Amino acid sequence: MLTLKAENDELNDVLLPSVSQLEEITDKYWMTRVRLLLIPVEQNAEQRTILTQQVHEFSQLYSKFVNEYKQLVKSPEEKVLYDKFLAFNATEKTDLETLIPLIDQQQYTDALAWQGEHGGKQYNDFDETAEALVE
Repeated sequence: MLTLKAENDELNDVLLPSVSQLEEITDKYWMTRVRLLLIPVEQNAEQRTILTQQVHEFSQLYSKFVNEYKQLVKSPEEKVLYDKFLAFNATEKTDLETLIPLIDQQQYTDALAWQGEHGGKQYNDFDETAEALVE
């Protein structure tokens, strides 16, 4: 049984940083994804440019937070889930490489269709992984 101080130290040194990092990862993932969905339906070209820039910014932050989370992984089970986040990170980059050219070429219908085909399962898998890490 851990002492109260040891429990407090574990909470402050391990659990809170992990939860905080996971919140950042989840936030940046969804900020990126929402903008990817908005770009094809945005009528204003200037606003589409801003959204595209934000996609790149949030995607980079997502990658940064995923990489920083590595040092917080404390168990083999958590490592398996972290590896899933790495896979989502790679998928995120591949998705951007597919979607941004479609958007740049104003092929918005194709961009939306592609996201509809590929996004749903990935979004659900991401949420399940994030929830499992917090449990």
